[in-house]
Amino acid sequence: DGREKLSGRAALDFVDTQNIGMTAWEIGTYLKETAVTDVHNIRLTSAGPLRNSFAFDARIRNSIVTVEYILDKGARTVKAVIRVDWREIGGETLPLLTYRLPLAYDTDSFLYDIPAGSVSRPAAEADRPGNSYICAGAESGDNMGMVADCKYGFRAVKRDGHAVLYATLINTAVNPDPFPERGMHDITLSIGLFSPDPAETQKAALSAVRPMAYLSTGSHKGDLPVSGTFCTVNCTGGVPSAVYAEDGALFVRVYSVSDRAEELTIAAGAKEAALVDLYGTVVGECAVEDGKAKTTLPAHGIVTVKMCL
Repeated sequence: DGREKLSGRAALDFVDTQNIGMTAWEIGTYLKETAVTDVHNIRLTSAGPLRNSFAFDARIRNSIVTVEYILDKGARTVKAVIRVDWREIGGETLPLLTYRLPLAYDTDSFLYDIPAGSVSRPAAEADRPGNSYICAGAESGDNMGMVADCKYGFRAVKRDGHAVLYATLINTAVNPDPFPERGMHDITLSIGLFSPDPAETQKAALSAVRPMAYLSTGSHKGDLPVSGTFCTVNCTGGVPSAVYAEDGALFVRVYSVSDRAEELTIAAGAKEAALVDLYGTVVGECAVEDGKAKTTLPAHGIVTVKMCL
């Protein structure tokens, strides 16, 4: 919408946290935040019509980090590809590596993804679990947020009238293992704008964490069309979570992040269909019309459709 969404630098932060009864599953109180600014070897890694990127190295006390920022054509997020050689150990305080995202707006509604859904939580001086992302609800327009490919602790706080998001990347705990995080870490964050629609945010996060695979091949003749779709799932508040084949049938599982029941349509050339539970046992009927399976997805519910093609 043309408005600035950030109020300051979005970057790595080194945090000293309290070491009183903390474990690998708990994050202590933030005592001191230090910006990672000891940067060197800044370099351009790609420049072209489809991708632009640059990278740099930085020292964090005893550790070394390499960060590459990547922006692809048409993308709504910037990727931060982070490789850390972590050499910190816990002592009087526990070292913590985070990514800090200071926003230009205030809110007390932060969206996290959870198994088969999403949940809105208020700001808190504590990490909260998320399967892959945190987004800060804006009064209008898109939400700022970040998606992590392998980290699950996020924090949303308020600072000087603005919301600030954190992704916890490395927690140097000393209990139960005294050196649990020593070594190499590879982390990818996707930082940028996300739809205020929870279903669209879920799909965008899923695409960031599990990008489409592709296979290059040589030029050759063939009978197949240059494009095509095997299966299409249509449901405004629904998010596909599983597609698999078993015993000659196709199974599609969809969960709802909507507050209301909605029609679910799956176009896959089905001849007959049925509703099944998580064990694959038939629990209900499913209408089929012109090769499309149609049923109702309950509010915040899960539906699995078994189709014979």
